[in-house]
Amino acid sequence: MEPIPILPRTEPAMLADRMAVIAREPIVGALMQLLSGVVLVLDENRQIVGANPDALERLGVTGTEELLGMRPGEVFHCRYAMGHPEGCGNTEYCATCGAALAIVGGLVPGGQAVRFCALTRQRPGGDDNFLFRVTGKHMPVGGRVFVLVLFEDMTINQLWSTMHKGFLHDLKNTVTALLGTVELMEGSGDEDLQREAGVLVRRLTKEIEVHRSLIGDLKAPLRSDRREFSLGTLASELETRVRHFHDRQGREDLLLAGGTEGVSICSDYTLLMRVLFNMVSNAMEATRPGQKVTLSARQEDHTTIISVHNPGVIPETVQWRVFQLHFSTKGDIGRGKGTASMKLIGERFLGGQVWFTSLPGEGTVFSISLPHSSELQENQ
Repeated sequence: MEPIPILPRTEPAMLADRMAVIAREPIVGALMQLLSGVVLVLDENRQIVGANPDALERLGVTGTEELLGMRPGEVFHCRYAMGHPEGCGNTEYCATCGAALAIVGGLVPGGQAVRFCALTRQRPGGDDNFLFRVTGKHMPVGGRVFVLVLFEDMTINQLWSTMHKGFLHDLKNTVTALLGTVELMEGSGDEDLQREAGVLVRRLTKEIEVHRSLIGDLKAPLRSDRREFSLGTLASELETRVRHFHDRQGREDLLLAGGTEGVSICSDYTLLMRVLFNMVSNAMEATRPGQKVTLSARQEDHTTIISVHNPGVIPETVQWRVFQLHFSTKGDIGRGKGTASMKLIGERFLGGQVWFTSLPGEGTVFSISLPHSSELQENQ
């Protein structure tokens, strides 16, 4: 991926002159009134010299003068906008920013580019995640180079689409397993199968409860059914799910690290399984035939740490965004939910921490640390 060029700031007097040029151009004014959404006009250094009424209202300002000279990420309060001395568009994070790429495409003579931008906005009450469809259009005016940039907010549509797809996928998995168990139970009187059906019904109930929480208030509490179980128990079900839902062509590539099967875990089994299945699924997608995905765990003073390792390495430009809602390396808009949900569930609902490391020669490790039951009781 080509880097976004680092650009200096335009002198204030020149910015004012360029804003006057845009203000005098009737066609530009008509476009700004016609287009719905946030419309910004940028100069060749990607700084704002014009904005439509929708932009002013959404950004909470009374006139373009308040935005003059700022860059898009700065007015949207992107959490990474000031990560470089020259501001928005110049950080390592910006290399995968859809808005930055659309703007650069629009600065090319005759150019027009459309990209999707997953943006995390910083604010005192907590970060917000947005998904914008960003169009950058080359617009020469008065012998100068400008780019017209349209931000269309796709957040709500994509959030609902992504969550429902994930929910339906998990629901289908559980219902399929439940149906198979019920078919085996019919006429058998097998108590083990009856217990398994009960487990699956409770899991189905929990999946619905999780989904209701995710599409409602993400800060609302979720009932947690914590119990003791072993890593070996988790690994056995993970292996079954992987074989059932991933085409591995008979490959034995999910391994449990030696000596860890007896590690004791105290957590909500269903929620933790959802986190770990996401970790393992992502790892499987990153491996080639002959490579292994390893599940392991270790006990520390007050926590149990469970890790999933694969030999691949995540590109540095993607590492910045791994846990960002709406961002996906798969190219499909709205798919960036797996890693974001594992962090949400692992930290907000299970009271742990979720992180990853990815280094050449060492591979990629996603981990979750879970507090021991005594620690949870003290914090509740």
